[in-house]
Amino acid sequence: MLKDNLVDFLIKNNYDYLLVNSTNEFLVEYNEIEANARFHLTGFSGSTGEALLNKSGEVYLFVDGRYHKQADNQAFSYVNVVKMGLGETFLASVADKIKDNSKIAIVPNKISLNFFKNLSKTLSQKNVEIIELAKDVVFDHVQPKTQKTVQIVNIPEKITGLSSKDKITNIQFDLGDDESLLVTNLEQIAWLLNKRSFAQNFSSSFKAKMIIEKNDYKVFFADEQEQFYNYLKSSKNMFLYVPKNISYGDYLYIKDNSKALETDKIELAKSIKNENELKHLQECFEKTDKVVTTISDYVNMATSLTEQELVKLVEQEFFKQGATSLSFNTILASGKNSALAHYSTDMSENTVINDGDFVLLDCGAYFEGGYATDITRVFCFGNPSELAKRVYTIVLKANLNAYHIPITKGVTGFDIDKKARDIINSSNLVGFSFNHSTGHGVGISVHEFPPSVSPSELGKTELKDGMVFTIEPGAYNPDFGGVRLENTVFLKDGHINSFSKVKFEEKLINYDLLNEQEKEWLNLWQSEAL
Repeated sequence: MLKDNLVDFLIKNNYDYLLVNSTNEFLVEYNEIEANARFHLTGFSGSTGEALLNKSGEVYLFVDGRYHKQADNQAFSYVNVVKMGLGETFLASVADKIKDNSKIAIVPNKISLNFFKNLSKTLSQKNVEIIELAKDVVFDHVQPKTQKTVQIVNIPEKITGLSSKDKITNIQFDLGDDESLLVTNLEQIAWLLNKRSFAQNFSSSFKAKMIIEKNDYKVFFADEQEQFYNYLKSSKNMFLYVPKNISYGDYLYIKDNSKALETDKIELAKSIKNENELKHLQECFEKTDKVVTTISDYVNMATSLTEQELVKLVEQEFFKQGATSLSFNTILASGKNSALAHYSTDMSENTVINDGDFVLLDCGAYFEGGYATDITRVFCFGNPSELAKRVYTIVLKANLNAYHIPITKGVTGFDIDKKARDIINSSNLVGFSFNHSTGHGVGISVHEFPPSVSPSELGKTELKDGMVFTIEPGAYNPDFGGVRLENTVFLKDGHINSFSKVKFEEKLINYDLLNEQEKEWLNLWQSEAL
């Protein structure tokens, strides 16, 4: 058993703990499951969440509110699921499990430099020694996936709006003759080069690292990592880097001749979509809306349904619309399952949808430009209960008010989140919780920053024209079900505009719970929607 082999490793080397990560050496959000060390140890397939193993054989899996139930359902019997609440961090949660005067082994190229610094600072207060491993020992016992040839395609300027040369030149302008900018964020590299790959699920980027110099740039692909590290060691230039993007492992190669950047110029430029990008995204969302409308019609006409039947139909419809791949694993959850923010139909064999059940669909795809789409709607199979209509309408109120918040100078995603959260929290929905952010940025990655529409400090980042983000309040009760209503929107000329145009579910709306302004907003939406 993998766990026993890892415990033997700890005991043999006199280590007390092993940190087991979900990501790879490129720090991606959606890592391939075969390359996910945490999955192999815990059985949990969610996109985020780390694990900690101690030499006594105890395994702790740390997950946020989106994954509490999924972790309970999927994790191996020996795994202790640590359910973090809104605002709780993995760093604090894992530190709580580590005893004073102990040793923890980490894999440097699977954590960011920022995380390492914060981990080191936190654990130093407990006199914990951090051991840096040369490799991920999980894959001494698990057969890694064979690397496959990846096709990379060029994205035309009619979609990107700017040439790759213009983007790179803009970055080079700030560099000195003896400086090199190290770029290791995959979405940033895909954006800079105007290239995409659709070889991996839930991603349109490709595995590479990039070095930009004053008059040149170099790209090292996944099979060229040895050349990449040799270049880092041989270069005489000062390396500039962004601490949250660079892995601690990469940093170790440049630490003696490097400088951290306080701002990420590429990140900000990528987040502000130009007219060409916005036009292309609008076309992609029109196709996405057609998929969701087809599912809505199907649910309302069907006499019997299963979750997996609908998932297959969603994915078929996306590919009919010309999708190159999905932007994330389709969430199709009915009944009580709809209370799981990141539910997966892998968790059930063939769940039958019953009369009166919520049917929550959260889906998205990539099309030829390699930009993600994301939308959530909730339908009802059969006749909804009064409680179902009440929950749906309160979440709808939160969505409408967040969407129509006045965008005056200084308004941030934090303010949008507060508007939606206050409505749900003051609604007296006993037993229901809103345990995730109201939204996130969208771009080449389905989760992009900036902006952030959240109650955290990240949410206080200034909103700028051209930024694309979601508004997706929700309310969930594990004994009843949940509602999340999500539109992807963009900011233009100081106004929020929606890409998503799908109608809200009329039979789930209790108009008596809406004020006159909300009714006016809703009627306008319904009249303009598909």
